[in-house]
Amino acid sequence: MVASNRIMYEPGENPDHVVVIKYVPYVGDSKRAMDEYTSKIFMGGQSTIVMHNTCEDSLLASPIILDLVLLAELNTRIQFKLNMSPNSIPSTLWPLS
Repeated sequence: MVASNRIMYEPGENPDHVVVIKYVPYVGDSKRAMDEYTSKIFMGGQSTIVMHNTCEDSLLASPIILDLVLLAELNTRIQFKLNMSPNSIPSTLWPLS
């Protein structure tokens, strides 16, 4: 891969990290991720941190849905008091214009 990408890497230069993406069979709403971080430490040692994360797509979307519900409810409280007919209200005064 490095040899085929002469724009990013000079001759003899190598990346300092590797990203591996493996196929995982379909698991429905549940998504799994495993991250492994390895770093060099004192006296030539290595430290590796491995994290396994399982989350639900629907749970990740719930804060956005709650924000939309709150925004919609707030818009129901907005009232315009103008001395003009409804047909002549400038478009800049409409909440969704």
